[in-house]
Amino acid sequence: MSGSNGKDASDTKHSTILITGGSGFVGSNLSRHLSGEGNTIVSLYHHRLPEALDNVFPVCSDMNSPELLAAPLRGVDTVFHFAWEGGIVGPADQLRWDPANLSTLPRNVQITRSLIAAMEKCGTRRIVFLSAIGASRHTKESFLLEKYLAEFFILNSNIPEKVIVRSSVIWGGEADQDKFLKSVMRVMKLPIYPVPTKAEGISPVHIEDVSKVFVELLNKKVEDACSVLEINGGELQQVKDVFKLISDNRQTSSKLGIPGILGESLLPLFERESAKDIHTPRLKYYLALGNKTTKTIETKNPLCNIIPQSRQSFKERISTPKEKTAT
Repeated sequence: MSGSNGKDASDTKHSTILITGGSGFVGSNLSRHLSGEGNTIVSLYHHRLPEALDNVFPVCSDMNSPELLAAPLRGVDTVFHFAWEGGIVGPADQLRWDPANLSTLPRNVQITRSLIAAMEKCGTRRIVFLSAIGASRHTKESFLLEKYLAEFFILNSNIPEKVIVRSSVIWGGEADQDKFLKSVMRVMKLPIYPVPTKAEGISPVHIEDVSKVFVELLNKKVEDACSVLEINGGELQQVKDVFKLISDNRQTSSKLGIPGILGESLLPLFERESAKDIHTPRLKYYLALGNKTTKTIETKNPLCNIIPQSRQSFKERISTPKEKTAT
């Protein structure tokens, strides 16, 4: 890290970092930020090979095995845990947690437990886990409950430094990886489109703001053994306004939104999956994510200072030339 980021050169040290989900949306963006900083980055992947970058070493591994994770963790100081099968869709079946039977845990939580076991055995100092605002044992959303369970095992582990970063919907970056925009634009293929009105609103946070938090965390001193941070876009957007902004700035022809009960009833029809967008989550999963930070989060934690006070506005960034070019 350089002095221009508010750090003295004497505070900068090069680390060995492991990123799970290194070829994913967040993992690949963070790798680009860190590849030129002199750190050694082990990019763990399973299906898609990560982007070729300086100082980034791709490793294909089965994360369900603590034994296989031991080798890539050798010499690692910090693990950024982003790998998450199924993304925001969550488990295929309704998630129920039975504390007396850990074999019933969903695969993502089992993988997290394997990573924890491997890190404890290797003596890895710090884990930074990407969770989601709204993660709670009381939530009805499987994705958010799954994230909460992963948080639970991380915070109760013997890893010396544990940081949970809860985020709202993350957007921006390369168009082929921005599944949120793809999810919205899928329902805008026709001259008219349905506008869901039941959702309270959404506060999308740009991928660059999220990556800034992770970059700052790398060399930031952690005062407490466990820390939980939350980051959203800084402004609550009504769903109809999000649709209008995307329609105005990302579509080549004018569109007409249909709100109300009719729009709600038409949404499933417009979201029918085709072969080319089968991997794009349905909009309902994004709208179910929490958009308000938790009042019980300890805001006096020094780590909260790394969250950008001036975050990139969805309204302004969606219409910038760079973003238009990316699509």
